[in-house]
Amino acid sequence: MTREFFYMMNQIFCIIFLYMSGYFFLRILEDVTIKWQNKRYNTNLKKHAKHSHSRARWRFVLSFPIGLSLWALIGFFLLVLSIPYTYGTIVLTYGIIYMSLLYMYIDTRKDFIMPRDVKMNLAMQLVIVFTVALVCCSGLLPISISNDSYYYYSVFPQTIVKEGFYQRCYDVFLTDVGQASAVIGTLPWFFGFENTYGIQLFLGFDLAAVYGVTIYENVYKYMPGKADVKFKKRSVALLLSLISVLVFISSTCFYVMTRWSLANIYFMTYFFIIFALTIRLSHGEDVLTRRDRALITIFMAMLSILRMEGGMFAGLLILCACALDIPKKVLLKNYTLPLFATQIPYYIVVFGILRVNPLYSFLRTSNIIVMLVFLLIISVYIAYIRDKFFKDRGLLYAVLLLLGLLAGNVLICFISTERYIGNLRFFRNNLIHSNGWGYFVILFVVLIVCLPWGKNLFKGMLFPLTFDIGYVFFTVALCWARDGTLREGIGDSGNRVLMQIVPFVMYTFTFMLVRKRSESAE
Repeated sequence: MTREFFYMMNQIFCIIFLYMSGYFFLRILEDVTIKWQNKRYNTNLKKHAKHSHSRARWRFVLSFPIGLSLWALIGFFLLVLSIPYTYGTIVLTYGIIYMSLLYMYIDTRKDFIMPRDVKMNLAMQLVIVFTVALVCCSGLLPISISNDSYYYYSVFPQTIVKEGFYQRCYDVFLTDVGQASAVIGTLPWFFGFENTYGIQLFLGFDLAAVYGVTIYENVYKYMPGKADVKFKKRSVALLLSLISVLVFISSTCFYVMTRWSLANIYFMTYFFIIFALTIRLSHGEDVLTRRDRALITIFMAMLSILRMEGGMFAGLLILCACALDIPKKVLLKNYTLPLFATQIPYYIVVFGILRVNPLYSFLRTSNIIVMLVFLLIISVYIAYIRDKFFKDRGLLYAVLLLLGLLAGNVLICFISTERYIGNLRFFRNNLIHSNGWGYFVILFVVLIVCLPWGKNLFKGMLFPLTFDIGYVFFTVALCWARDGTLREGIGDSGNRVLMQIVPFVMYTFTFMLVRKRSESAE
């Protein structure tokens, strides 16, 4: 009993450490961006006061994901650069990052003193974090494990900690495992506990919080109402967001993702965070966009190495984001550049230096070429074509994008009819037989039928609708790249990847209903 209690408290300490490192990273980043913008454009800082509550909400829900990203990315680049992955190098790297941030912070000539209200707010947040972490790490919530859970996310991370370097003998682990997920799996071996189940469950709660904040802010933004009824608007927005969150977390898909010790919950969480930040970025709210751009850069790098197909799905999100009014420079620097910065060095190490060539692997030379060419085509499109032919033509672009994805699926079906049709059949069976889907499929059909359709229904919904439909096309096409067909069952990888769409679909339908209500009131 004493040992279990010791492990539990160590994991709680780990969660608090990750949260605090992310909190101070965000706090300093926000102050630096505000001061930098004021210094460059001579703006009045009072106009940013109205955004203070929004910044505080996002700081609360993003602190843990940022802290986890810092750990994963630091570990990943230490391993890729063949720098010993040890306590000393990790602490040194953390020190360099935070000293650089503090230098920029102090350079803004702001005293490094936290106001009393900020300290009280942080104390309340830590109480919430500790309470949720206690529930997640206590063993009260059920968890599920499989062979992949044990070998990919426990044995492999333990080996990395023991050796401190990538080795050629890791072969399959280097070509089938998202390396960020593996580095997260090293946390127990550094902090003195047994597994990452508590961290994974905590991230599930964090995803629900991010989802709730996203729904609340967008519902409040587009809900009809005058300035003298702000309290009523906030109350209604809060109620709708709570209902939407409850429906989301009560779904079987959410239950499966959070309880099963695999990389899917990490991937779904960071994917939705980038999705939400992209929507905020398109609103162009002064300093918020500068902070969000920096966060998107970090999260895109993280997403690309959480799963082997991460770079491909990141590319899909970038293509969908091209329909929004986001500058070309931002799409290139903050969206595509992080993907190349993580993918290319890793491929060089694994296939160029270590010369890994396992008998079975998801990541093959042909797949690498396809992924890099795909990302390169996206970059060329953004740099030379997008603004010239599709500026202010978002709907036309979205339609062409979806038709292109559909055409790609038709081409794949023509090339390999038996495998493609077989995959479609297993996708259908998993949905019909509710293998991990629960009532979500029924809810999805009911929402489509009951949705109040109208000519302006899709106004403001181009990005999420394009992404939802494109995600389905893209998932079916991408599953063709794996060896053999899929299988029927809750544990099928294609089925799990498709289940990651749930928060995006829930957001889309919730917001479409709000948009329709807003149009009816005008």
